[in-house]
Amino acid sequence: MLPHTLVPLLTWRQLLSALVARRLDDEELAKPWAPEGSRILWLSRSTWSLWAVVRAREAFKPARPPVVWFPDFFCNAALTEVRTTSAQVCFYPITSELSPDYSACHRMAEGMPPDIFVVVHYFGRPANVIAAAEFCRGQKCWLVEDAAHVLLPTKGVGERCDFVLYSPHKHLPVPDGAVLALRTAGPGLGETAGAVWSQLSTIVDARRSSRRVASYIWLVKRIAQKMGLRRRAVAPFATDAMAPPTGPAAMSGLARCLLTQLIGKLPAIRATRMRHALLWKEVVGGTAISAVEASACPYLAGFAPAGGEIGERLYGRWGRLSWPVLTWPDLPPEVARDPAEHSAALRLRRGRIYLAVHQTLSFRDVVGREGVSPAPTGVQWEWFNGERSEWEKALTAAGRSSLLQSWAYGAAKSALEGWVPKRATITMNGKPIGAAQILIREKFSLGWVWRINRGPFFFGDTLTRGDVEEILRQLRRFARASRGVVLSVAPELELSGRSAFALQAAHFRVRAGVSPWTTIWLDLRPELAAIRASFAGKWRNALVSAEKSGLEVVASTDLKAFEWMCSRHREAMAQKGFASIAPELLLSLRAHSTGDDAPVVLKAMADNEAVGGICVGRHGVAATYVVGWNGPEGRARKANHLLLWHAVAWLRSRGYLWLDLGGIDEDKLPTVAAFKLGMNGDRVQLVGEYLAA
Repeated sequence: MLPHTLVPLLTWRQLLSALVARRLDDEELAKPWAPEGSRILWLSRSTWSLWAVVRAREAFKPARPPVVWFPDFFCNAALTEVRTTSAQVCFYPITSELSPDYSACHRMAEGMPPDIFVVVHYFGRPANVIAAAEFCRGQKCWLVEDAAHVLLPTKGVGERCDFVLYSPHKHLPVPDGAVLALRTAGPGLGETAGAVWSQLSTIVDARRSSRRVASYIWLVKRIAQKMGLRRRAVAPFATDAMAPPTGPAAMSGLARCLLTQLIGKLPAIRATRMRHALLWKEVVGGTAISAVEASACPYLAGFAPAGGEIGERLYGRWGRLSWPVLTWPDLPPEVARDPAEHSAALRLRRGRIYLAVHQTLSFRDVVGREGVSPAPTGVQWEWFNGERSEWEKALTAAGRSSLLQSWAYGAAKSALEGWVPKRATITMNGKPIGAAQILIREKFSLGWVWRINRGPFFFGDTLTRGDVEEILRQLRRFARASRGVVLSVAPELELSGRSAFALQAAHFRVRAGVSPWTTIWLDLRPELAAIRASFAGKWRNALVSAEKSGLEVVASTDLKAFEWMCSRHREAMAQKGFASIAPELLLSLRAHSTGDDAPVVLKAMADNEAVGGICVGRHGVAATYVVGWNGPEGRARKANHLLLWHAVAWLRSRGYLWLDLGGIDEDKLPTVAAFKLGMNGDRVQLVGEYLAA
C-alpha cells in the first residue's frame, strides 16, 4: 500500500476544471471566510498576514517598535516574516487546555504590555475569545484571531477580534491562499479601523510578487504523488525544524482557479474531515491512547498517549507503517530555552501525536488498518407483511423515529412519484431489534434504485459495533450490480467512528458531496415548565414578547387548514427562492394519513387573520416540524416562537415524547439554524449518505 500524504490531493477533474473555469474576484472568493462587516485581503500564507498586521502597527505608531504576543504553543515557521520587522516578539504561556494563561499574561503586561495579542483556535476548536477581547481592551491593544486551523467560520470564531486569519491552503488542495480580514468592531481598532485598513492595503500591495513558479512546482509534486511517487520519510519526533522560506506574498493564479472550484464543496469537505477524525479515534483510541477532543472540523486528529516515551514509540511505529502521522508545532527556540515558563507547551509538544484527516484519504486508508469485527450470528432481514397498525407499533417502539420511515410517507411517495415502498424487520436470534422502509423505483430502464432514508430504526441502543456491522452487511446483499440494483442508504445512525467504521466494514461507500443530515431533537417528557426553562434566554424572551403581543394560536388537523398551509408554503418558496419539500408531496402525505397520525397545523391569528403558521407531522410517539410560514406581522410579533411553544404543549398533552425540529443547515440557513438551536434540544448529526451496487 502506498504511504499516505499529509495533505489533500487534487482529483483529475478538479485540475481540468480549474484550467478552463473562470476565476472569482477576491470578494466572491473570500465569502466563505469573510465575517459580515469585514474587509479582506488575499495573501499566499498566514505568515504574510501576520507580517502585514505588524507592519500596519509599525506605520500606525512609528515612535517605537510594536510588541507582539504569541502563545508559546505556536509554529515557528509562521513567524518567519514577523521576525524581519522591528517588532519585539514575546510568548505568553498557555494552559494544558490550550487557553491563554491570563494570570501569567497580566504579570507579563506589567513589564512588556502588548500592542498586538494573538489568540489561536487550535485544530479548529474555538478558543475563549471573550476573555481575550476583555484582556485586549484593558491593554488597549489589537486582537488577532489565528484561525489557520479553521476550515470555515463557526460560532466563536472571528466575532470579537480586530483581525482574523484563515489559511484555506492548509485544508484544501491548493498551492497557497490565506485570508486576512479586518473587523471594525474589535476591541483595539475602534475609529482608527479605516486608517489602519488604508495602511494595510498599501503595505500588502507593495509586496505583491508573482507565485507562478512556486505554484507550478507545487502542482508537479502533487501530480507525482497522485501517480504513486511518495516518500516514506518521517521527521524526528522531538526535533523542531528550522522555519522554511516563505516565498512571495501574493496568492497565485493557480490557487485562485482551484479555490473557485472548491468553495462550493466546503461543507462536504468539513463533514469528511470530521468522519475521518472519528474513524481514527475508533481505530487507534484506547486506554493507553486517548483521542483529543475533536472540533466541528478538525485540522488533525490528535492523540495523547499515556506518557511521552510511549508517544515517541507510537510515532515511530505509525511512521514505519506509512500512516499519515506528524507532530505539531515546531516550537520557537525562545520557548525551548525557558522550560519553566513554558512547561505546558513543552508537555503538549512531546505528549501528543497527530494523524491527518484530509478529505482525499479513503475509508480504506483508515479503516483498513484494523480487521473487521467478528460477525454475530442470528441477524436476519425479513420482509414485513403485516398491517399498518403493526408498523406504527414498530415506530412507537423506536421512540425517536423519523417521518420518512412512516407508513404515510411511503404511501405518499408511491402515489405521487412512483416509488414502491417495501418494509422489512430486523431480528437477532429471533428477537426484533429494528425495521426499515425501503423505497424502490426503476431508473430509465437501466436498473433499480433502492432508497432508505433515516433508517433502519432500532429498538433501544444496546447494539455493539459488531452488531451494526452485521446488520449492514446483510442489508448490503440487497445491492447487486448484476441485477442493476443500486442501494442508497442514509442511516439513522449518529456520526461516530463506530457507525462510519461499520459502514466501511460492510463495503458501503460514502456518497461524495452530500453533507450529513443534522437536526435538533426536543425531549417532551419533562414538565412543560422544565422544557421552557431549558430554552436559551433570548429564545424565552422572544416567547414572552410573542405572548404579550395579543396573538392567538389555533391548532387543527382538518384538510382545509392543511391546504392553507401548503398554499403559504408554495408562496414562500416562490418569493424567497429556496428549495424545500414540495407542496404536492405534503398534500399526498396528508391524503395517506389517518386520523391518528394526520399532520397538525398551528396558526398564529391577529384580528382573525393568520400572520404565521407551522405544520407538524406525527409518527409513533415522535413528531417532526415540517414547514412554516411567517408574514411581516408574524415576524414582528415573534409568531414562530409562540407557534413552536404551542406545538410542544399540544404534542405533549397527546402523549408524544419527542419533537424533531426538521433539520438545520448552519451554512445555508444560519438564521433558521440559530432559531432552532435556541430551544436547546439534542443536536444530532447523522453519519451521512452511502451507496452500494
